[in-house]
Amino acid sequence: LLLSRYLIRSVLCRAESEAESDLRKLLRKEMEGTEFIAPPVEKKKLFRLPKRPSGFKSVDKLAAKLEGNSWLDNKEGRSLVEWLDLQLVLAGIRDKMSPYQAMATALLIWFIGVILPTFMYLAGNIPPIVYGLLVVLFALYPLSKLRTLKRIRQDSLKMELPIFIQQLRMLLSSGMMTLDDAIARVVRNAEIDPYDSALAREFGQAQTEYRLGGINREVALRKIGKRTQVPSIQNLVEAIVQGLRTGADMSRVLSEYGIQSREMWRQDMRTISAKKEPLITIGMVVTMLGGALLIVGPLLL
Repeated sequence: LLLSRYLIRSVLCRAESEAESDLRKLLRKEMEGTEFIAPPVEKKKLFRLPKRPSGFKSVDKLAAKLEGNSWLDNKEGRSLVEWLDLQLVLAGIRDKMSPYQAMATALLIWFIGVILPTFMYLAGNIPPIVYGLLVVLFALYPLSKLRTLKRIRQDSLKMELPIFIQQLRMLLSSGMMTLDDAIARVVRNAEIDPYDSALAREFGQAQTEYRLGGINREVALRKIGKRTQVPSIQNLVEAIVQGLRTGADMSRVLSEYGIQSREMWRQDMRTISAKKEPLITIGMVVTMLGGALLIVGPLLL
């Protein structure tokens, strides 16, 4: 459990991606009034290991073996790696952990979850039901943790969306900026903000892709929806794309969608509150029952 906790906490220490580094250089050059020349794009392997190791030699060695495994190069193995890569992107830890490192970490956790309880069971220290529960717990832990990270990131993106739209509206309302300039200014402000803004990073990455990477702007913007899978953000991207196609006033488009996004945010908050109320009630009942047993039990004894 300590090993699993350390691995998860180590991947949460986020490193700057290549796209963000290019965008940071671009913004710095724009402020200085000089031209930024993007570095040449090299053909890289799609699922390469990140430059920064995971911190565990065993994980890196096992990940290197998995990367060279022939089974993962066929159709079924490739689809599994692509699915895991998407899940890491949705969880916000793709820049810290490759799919092969994630698979290696899960395999080590499963190995510990089988060997350690089995040894304790054979030694007679734990009953069979506890042995089964430990194996199931270790088996479900990697996927459940990844799902939790994905849900936390998507909730954070939902919370940031109304503020992000408001910032773009305020910059566009002056009439002195284009949409690209407004996005660049919001990304620049997010760099000095003490709070991490995942949504600003996503739009900054998209802007770098279509300004420096040669990708079509609509394609780069729609990739934001694919990387987040948040319906409200996907609707915002489609509204921006349609506004750019028709030449509509982006300030008006954002104003209309801002009202819709705030209403969707209120609905999400009401849903979360409705889910939390039964949990709070159950928690209070369990706490009161446990407290009563702690008090009454010794008295009865």
